[in-house]
Amino acid sequence: MDSKYDNIKKQFMSVIEYSQQIPESNVDKIFDSWYENKKWMVDMFGGNLIYTYPEKVTFHLSPERRREAFDKLCDTVYYDYGNRALYDFLRYNEDNFFTNLTVDEYITPNGTKIPKGMKISKAFKFFEPEPDSLEQLQIKASMAIQEEKVTGDLCFSVHPLDFLSTSENTYKWRSCHALDGEYRAGNLSYMMDDCTMICYLKGADNEKLPNFPSSVPWNSKKWRLLLFFNKRRESNMLWAGRQYPFHSDYALELIRDIIFYNKDNLFYPDDKYADENSYLYWGSSRKGTDWSQWNCKYVEEVPFGDSTMTTYAKYVPVRGHLYSIKKIVEDAPNATHYNDLLYSTCSIPYYMYNRRMTTEDAIRPSGVKLVVGSEVPCVHCGNAPIDKGADSMLCDYCLDTYGSGDYYKCACCGHRYHVDSLTYIESTGDYVCEDCFNEHCVYCDDCGQAIWNEDAVYIEKADAYVCSSCARNYSEDDD
Repeated sequence: MDSKYDNIKKQFMSVIEYSQQIPESNVDKIFDSWYENKKWMVDMFGGNLIYTYPEKVTFHLSPERRREAFDKLCDTVYYDYGNRALYDFLRYNEDNFFTNLTVDEYITPNGTKIPKGMKISKAFKFFEPEPDSLEQLQIKASMAIQEEKVTGDLCFSVHPLDFLSTSENTYKWRSCHALDGEYRAGNLSYMMDDCTMICYLKGADNEKLPNFPSSVPWNSKKWRLLLFFNKRRESNMLWAGRQYPFHSDYALELIRDIIFYNKDNLFYPDDKYADENSYLYWGSSRKGTDWSQWNCKYVEEVPFGDSTMTTYAKYVPVRGHLYSIKKIVEDAPNATHYNDLLYSTCSIPYYMYNRRMTTEDAIRPSGVKLVVGSEVPCVHCGNAPIDKGADSMLCDYCLDTYGSGDYYKCACCGHRYHVDSLTYIESTGDYVCEDCFNEHCVYCDDCGQAIWNEDAVYIEKADAYVCSSCARNYSEDDD
């Protein structure tokens, strides 16, 4: 690995040791894989780890998120403050709330006229006479309006510290990939693969992030998503993961413009030397039109007779053909991330495809398939793989040595989980994960104790399964 990354590696290790509370770390394999697999993206950035769009950008909340923020404020006014008059005023100005200006004259219940063009938050004084409550409500309204849009530097990155700070920020949002989250090792999984890039809106720089040591200040992300590229030229699809903390259609369109129409031809720089008539020439504005718009269309049911039939899998329409998303996108074996593209129940992944992609390109094994993530070695010993089932960056052995003591193996499947995710079988002293418990264990219908299926006693007259101790009570009753 290039020595110019030595300092980044030291900072990376400091963050790992601080956030995971281990005395020392070994990340050689992680960094070697990162360097090897992300090099083509670094080359794409002209040898840099981060590309920053030269102009400040502003993202607005999606209509859905605007509605959520407005409804939350209205609920606060109505239920927490009991102010029906102010609630009605807000609902009247719903369509223009985020401009913070009244569009029409409004008459309050006591006859006060609020003029057209007055600031909505300033008009609160006509509805709330109590000074402290008025100030609190005005602050809440101002915060909702200010958070409707965010401005910052748009960055595309494969920097190791950006992977660690995927969900570390000073803007009070997080995900399961936070460094103390249940999928914390997923950051390393994404970092080590050859397809994942982080796109984010940078706010404050050189900040003390929640799970970063003060010795490693880093940027704080107002917004981010993961982009998934495929370096194989015949694989002409691009995917966008879930956006945090809000969804912006404008962000997606701007990203598309930067990829295909950027004057520097940032993405796929080798195309600079290609025949501009070649479909591989991504940088040409004319050829950029060969790509579809962002799509979020899936087929999950099909006509069948007079009704419909559920497919039980998402199918993606591409150039008149349907492809199962699980045939196009898959996780690497033993990968430790949570793949929103495949499993999210609260977001829909977006994708683009090249309209010149042939059916042969799409259906061959090396075609549009995207393999996301990687198996991750333990950050302490640097060798044994991390167990996907544990919210930890340590292997089983190192967890026993350096872990918090709150992790145990499931007696059935052998995966390690936090104690809060396990059920204790008192009779045998075993811990069992939720899936294995549902298959192999029950609760005693009398005392509620967790027991193995084979140890449960069925009491016919009570139609109940009980533990051996409670079973003796029924025998005594018979006597």
